[in-house]
Amino acid sequence: MIERLKELRKLKNLTQKEFGEKIGITGATISAIEQGKRTLTERNIVFICERFNINEEWLRYGTGDMFSDNHLNLTIDLIRKLCIDKKLRWTNHIFIRLTQRNISMADVEYALLTGEIIEEYPSDYPYPSCLVLGVNIQGSYIHVVCGSNGEELWLITAYYPSTELWSNDFKVRKENKK
Repeated sequence: MIERLKELRKLKNLTQKEFGEKIGITGATISAIEQGKRTLTERNIVFICERFNINEEWLRYGTGDMFSDNHLNLTIDLIRKLCIDKKLRWTNHIFIRLTQRNISMADVEYALLTGEIIEEYPSDYPYPSCLVLGVNIQGSYIHVVCGSNGEELWLITAYYPSTELWSNDFKVRKENKK
């Protein structure tokens, strides 16, 4: 399982710290797991599979395909292609939010073309979705939530992230301190 964990992390182009943050553990813990000093908990395994749309049989035993057949693997390349091909579905919700937040449609498209996926929601209904961190035309950071059936990109919402809720690079949510 250690080699498959490393393979997944490298495929997603994440450092140990970044991968750990995405599943709620530290980079040091990921390092220890990859060195065989610690093992993944059941909770970690389930969360990795849900978070990254991974086939649990593949992660545990190396059998079957890496990605679950249940969902489309939403990648930044697919998002960019659908954006370039103008296969965009603008929801009523995003139009309301764009108006409230003074964000243009061009800003959203530019963010999708220049951005990176920072969170994935493979189990979203009706299609897998994700959170993209990009920049608008003026160079300000912007978050865009979108989903896809593989043929069209559904644009759900967009907003300017704040350092109150996000890390300084706007890639990782801060812990909710309640």
